[in-house]
Amino acid sequence: MPSLTVDQAMFRHVSTVLRISNLNGLSPLPITFSGTGGLDLSDVDLREADLSGANLSWDNLRGANLRGANLRGANLFGADLSGANLEGADLTEAILVNTVGMTVIGHQDLDR
Repeated sequence: MPSLTVDQAMFRHVSTVLRISNLNGLSPLPITFSGTGGLDLSDVDLREADLSGANLSWDNLRGANLRGANLRGANLFGADLSGANLEGADLTEAILVNTVGMTVIGHQDLDR
């Protein structure tokens, strides 16, 4: 039987909850997130969320509201950002290789 760490179990549970929950219209939350990648976060409101250093690789972020989010050093490898709002997001040192549908709207903080 394969072993499972507590962190993996917690993230698998979070992934399941996110898939079955309607998160649209929630107020911005002061969260820090470090997932395992591959989550369906489409149309989720993550305004001003602290996602610094988060593993968002291969996540579905289609239509997500990431306005003002801290994505500093986040891993967005292969993430689908089609229609996502990145206005004012801090993408300093973020990994943006193979992202899908990334549209830059307004000023992103890439220079720091």
